Amino acid sequence: MDDDSKLLCLPLEILNKIRSYLNYRSMCSLLLVSRGWKEVWENPLLWSGFDLGDYGDNFYPSCYFEFSLKPRDLNNLENILNTKRFSALKSLGIPMLNKDFLAVIRQHSNIRCLEFVEVDAGLDKHDFAEVLVTMESITFYGKDDMDLDEDNDNVKPSCDNKEQLTALFEKMLDDEGKASMIKKLVFDCSDFSSIDCNLLVKSLNQLEELELLDANTMTSEQTSAFFSTCAVETKLRKIKFKFWNLEKVDPKLIGLVFGRMEMVEYDAGMIKDEEDNQLERLLESLDDETKLNHLCVFGYISCVDPDILARGVNQLEKVNLSRSKLTSVQIKKLLSQTLKKSKLKYLDISQNENIQDFPSEVAEVKKKVSVVKAKYVKYTYIDESEDNDSSDDDNYSFDFDSSDTDGYDYSYGYDDSDDDNYCNNS
Repeated sequence: MDDDSKLLCLPLEILNKIRSYLNYRSMCSLLLVSRGWKEVWENPLLWSGFDLGDYGDNFYPSCYFEFSLKPRDLNNLENILNTKRFSALKSLGIPMLNKDFLAVIRQHSNIRCLEFVEVDAGLDKHDFAEVLVTMESITFYGKDDMDLDEDNDNVKPSCDNKEQLTALFEKMLDDEGKASMIKKLVFDCSDFSSIDCNLLVKSLNQLEELELLDANTMTSEQTSAFFSTCAVETKLRKIKFKFWNLEKVDPKLIGLVFGRMEMVEYDAGMIKDEEDNQLERLLESLDDETKLNHLCVFGYISCVDPDILARGVNQLEKVNLSRSKLTSVQIKKLLSQTLKKSKLKYLDISQNENIQDFPSEVAEVKKKVSVVKAKYVKYTYIDESEDNDSSDDDNYSFDFDSSDTDGYDYSYGYDDSDDDNYCNNS
């Protein structure tokens, strides 16, 4: 048996593992090797995990998708989904959800994850809700436009999809119809202020995962009601939020709710003072009885009290504080507490410059904690242009040995190769 035949006889699970390292262009290249390879590598199950979509040049870059649809492809979406390779596709991203796309999605029940930027204002709200309630995951990025109040310079997000969202939330709670299959909702640049508070919080607590990526998504009243409901009964296990204003929520209630989660991912932005220190209130509420296992914090948290940070982090099993501008005092107390008493199994404090001052402490912690990422990689700017044009990305380089990064992934989880429509018709 030749090497090619041996490869093609591998179990599907192994082939799928190989596939996970390949982008769309590479997969298409495999199809062109021979008829035998095309038959094996065009198995729909090997393509089902691809994120197929396009958000347009002025929104999210196409590198967020393994293969980006072009405008001409969007017009031919139904035929693309009917091809052998995409017949089991699970994820689809489109710029605007309208009645034509909705009809295509309705005919392809294999699609479980749907991402879109806008919803056609003329789209029937009941059709919208009926189709989306059959999804497992929905990501609604929303329009990144703002209505500017010229008198007081206050920026207020607009809500153009109140009727569709209300219909969706009502359908999620409809006991007479089919049970909602939605497990995860992601909202960015969305405004819930005009949606009934009771309907909203009940619907969100029917989910397993919730991501709110805009600070203005919920009002303070809706936020308080959400936490009050979540503390009593919820199916949520993972929460990710960005700049969510929790000032009017009782810190004990925050601790109670987050303590019931399996994972909390928190974008803290830049914490400047104690009044704005929501993260500190969260960490302070954690104790030995907490069920929270995984905490991921983005942003600069140098204002968090070192003792509170050290105690809170060591109550958890997995913590990511990478690139968070930790001070020397914070790092010292965190590592000292880890050596004394800790539940940690995974700790990422990489890309914090001050970590370089504690090599011996990090070495000791690595003996106790299963996975520790504590490298600092310095970025170097090389000015080779006469006009000092800092927009030229070629002037940036990494002044380090990439083999010494503790396995840190600098690709940010996506492949930025130019897939275009390479081998689209292969």
